[in-house]
Amino acid sequence: MTIFSMLGYVMCGYSQKKYEYVNKQNDNIKLVGRDYSCYGTTGDLVLYKEFSISRNIKVEIPYKTFVEYINIDIDSTIWKPIKHY
Repeated sequence: MTIFSMLGYVMCGYSQKKYEYVNKQNDNIKLVGRDYSCYGTTGDLVLYKEFSISRNIKVEIPYKTFVEYINIDIDSTIWKPIKHY
């Protein structure tokens, strides 16, 4: 059991975070997307709500997990997408 736990720790992980959405009323609250996947498998999109306390201090809490990237439903009355260039 320990070997399988160690393999999961070594072979699985999160990608770099990408800012996906920002709160329409407060720019210090953003939704951050990360891909969680294991070697040789497809990944899940995990969205975290990120609160910026200061420029260098940020707190993230889990928001939603999406198994497929095509069925992402975000409330557009609260969140606006961030355009990546």
